[in-house]
Amino acid sequence: MCIRDRYHWDIPAYLFIVGNGYADDDFPMDFEYYAETCFRYFGDLVKHWFTFNEPWCTVALEDYEKEEAGTKVYKVAHNILLAHGRAVKIYRERYNPTKEGKIGMVINTEFYYPVHKDREADIIAAKRALTYQLGWFADPIFKGDYPEMMKNDIGERLPKFTQEQKEMMKGSADFFALNNYFSCMAEPEAVSYTHLRAHETSLHLVCRLLLEKKK
Repeated sequence: MCIRDRYHWDIPAYLFIVGNGYADDDFPMDFEYYAETCFRYFGDLVKHWFTFNEPWCTVALEDYEKEEAGTKVYKVAHNILLAHGRAVKIYRERYNPTKEGKIGMVINTEFYYPVHKDREADIIAAKRALTYQLGWFADPIFKGDYPEMMKNDIGERLPKFTQEQKEMMKGSADFFALNNYFSCMAEPEAVSYTHLRAHETSLHLVCRLLLEKKK
């Protein structure tokens, strides 16, 4: 089986030179053009495609300026999702007439356990951490929009999908692909955790990494 990943954490420097990289309004269209080129020349050979690999890492591990961390991180994620949706749409409409090909995105997440399983605040913290990693990308792809928790937490700083974009995004994967490496313990207290530095610090989206395996 031949599987091709269209993006694995590497973006042409030119897109940063002439624009604003992932945050540029043209990024979804640029990625669509790139993806269509791949479909056109390799579509007869490749039947399984990944649009992006671990977009959460691309978004959350980026070094943002302090004053833009609370907004740009969501803009970047939004553009990646729209780029994915556009690539899937054009693949299905133009390059997969027999429906033999499959396309989707590889999402990554850790699983989160409450530090104290009988403490409601910790249970909510675990849910929030999972939402801000898995749900951030999985919900738009499979449900057509962001999780309600994120909408309520972030408010106007979370970009909105138009109705047309929601319809494009919903079901924009032929499979659920997941990378998972370890689990974390979550609690609402502000504990330093590097992977979440780009998220809403005011929401205490933090977890305590378990270096040892959870038994």
